[in-house]
Amino acid sequence: MKKIAVGLGLVVVFLIAFFWARSGELEDGGRNEASEAWSSSNLSEGRGMEGGRGEAFRGLKANEYMEVWKAVPELRLKKRSRGKLQREILLAWAEVDFKGAVAAAMGEAWDDGQGASSGGIEHHLGMAFGNAMRERPYEIWAMIEGEEFGLFESALMRTVWTNSVGGKDPKILLAAMGKLDRVNLEKALGKQFQGEVEKEDLQKIWASLKGQKNAAVKAPMLGALTAKMFSEEEILELTQEGGFVGEHAAVALAEKLKETPASMEKLKMAESLPEASRGAFVLELMKQATGNPEVSKAAVDSLLEDEQWGLIRTEAAEEAVRVFGAKMEPEELAAWAVELPQREETKQLFHRGVERYIQKDRDAAWEWIGDFDEGMWRDRAYAEFSQQSLNHFDDAARSEEALNMITDPKLKKLAWSWRRGWENKTGFRKQE
Repeated sequence: MKKIAVGLGLVVVFLIAFFWARSGELEDGGRNEASEAWSSSNLSEGRGMEGGRGEAFRGLKANEYMEVWKAVPELRLKKRSRGKLQREILLAWAEVDFKGAVAAAMGEAWDDGQGASSGGIEHHLGMAFGNAMRERPYEIWAMIEGEEFGLFESALMRTVWTNSVGGKDPKILLAAMGKLDRVNLEKALGKQFQGEVEKEDLQKIWASLKGQKNAAVKAPMLGALTAKMFSEEEILELTQEGGFVGEHAAVALAEKLKETPASMEKLKMAESLPEASRGAFVLELMKQATGNPEVSKAAVDSLLEDEQWGLIRTEAAEEAVRVFGAKMEPEELAAWAVELPQREETKQLFHRGVERYIQKDRDAAWEWIGDFDEGMWRDRAYAEFSQQSLNHFDDAARSEEALNMITDPKLKKLAWSWRRGWENKTGFRKQE
């Protein structure tokens, strides 16, 4: 306590201790020297903290805030109360020395009983620094973007900044849209559409997103309103951009064309789009083509040709195989499936491609699979044979025969887990 007293005087520490002691926030037996001294000398004089405890910390110098911060553990407060007090200190400290306050906060464990359900550390940081961020949004964003708090710390403060600033004026977020990570970008975009949106607002949003590389963000309102308010030519111009803008503009273009049924003519429009935007446009048309097997197959083949593996592994692509596969002969569909590149991203398409052939003629399918070269498709075909034997033919013996043919240990283990799921569902017990 002597060291602290030299730095800022006993009165500040006593002020803190007195308030929390009166509130019943000290731990049992935790009324230390500071709290006792303040209580005995000032209660009789009727002093209190009528202005609120936050006012007690305003007006200090940066180094004095550090001394107050170091004094907090000596008060032996209950966990939740300690957190509340620390946030009050940080709230005032941030007005004088934002970087210093953040550095102190980042060194704290924040174990005050709030837990993840209250937002974890982001909850505390938002309460401590939200006011400063709303009052000086651009200055503090420049500090965050410059990683002045450290790499990890700046990433955390980016989330706090997005939440705090977006609650006051979502348009301020436009200054950071091109630099936000996926999670915060999705939140920031959502805030732009909370009120009425004019075309001019949309133009500003698109402009702010130039340079944003993270396209894997859901932005349904952006696409829908762009399709409604922008001309086809304006959207085509946006597709020429790379990254987020190009891909989401392609989605908006497909939305714009949605008024008429999906067709091969529409699909050919993809050829005029930049390669970076083409896949997103094709995927959206594929989703629209649920009643058009020709377009569905052409869309899947286009994505395969362009090696759009991230889009190929989607449920939409798998559904497209079901759509066009229903109009093909099972043998023809299976022949298409076996020519697919043997990749993790295409495995579900392969399963959908061979299942109907196995259902139609298991004996012929068994001989067909036996001619495969060893590898991914041979093992996958046997796994699907097992599944169809169980679910379509209720034949556990042929299922086990197929499972024993799988050479990949991981897939065999997975296929057996599928088998056990069927056993549990049907109550099957193997006869010894």
